[in-house]
Amino acid sequence: VQMLDVEIPSNHEGNGATTFSMDIHPDMDTTMIYVYKGGPLELQKEHDSIETITIPTGSIALLDASSTQTRGVVLSNKQQTQNDNDEPACAMIFAGKKLKQPIAWHGPVVMTTQDEIRQALRELRQGTFPPQQVDWDFQRLASKPK
Repeated sequence: VQMLDVEIPSNHEGNGATTFSMDIHPDMDTTMIYVYKGGPLELQKEHDSIETITIPTGSIALLDASSTQTRGVVLSNKQQTQNDNDEPACAMIFAGKKLKQPIAWHGPVVMTTQDEIRQALRELRQGTFPPQQVDWDFQRLASKPK
């Protein structure tokens, strides 16, 4: 899995767009892009293509990265600004390989079979899920033992 958090500055020069590009590893066949701040961003559909997709803030784009033509990501921030202090557009990029396994879910629990779901719910009720719990507050990084 590839994961990347990117900031793409807005364009205060007034001469086009600020662009970010990356190649997706050849082993990956799926890419997701989530724009979480300062969008929209423009996504180039294929290498050497002028066709784009607009990804608004709060939206996800799901891409097929199985061919060499779609294995790259080119994001552009075309927002025009007056000064350097404007916030950049921010996006999370996830690339991975499809597992091609069955999916079973019940509420927030996702497994591969209904039997695994029942087992997880049983363990939740018994207080034994997750199987190992750390002895420090994992929600506060500062409390992690050195």
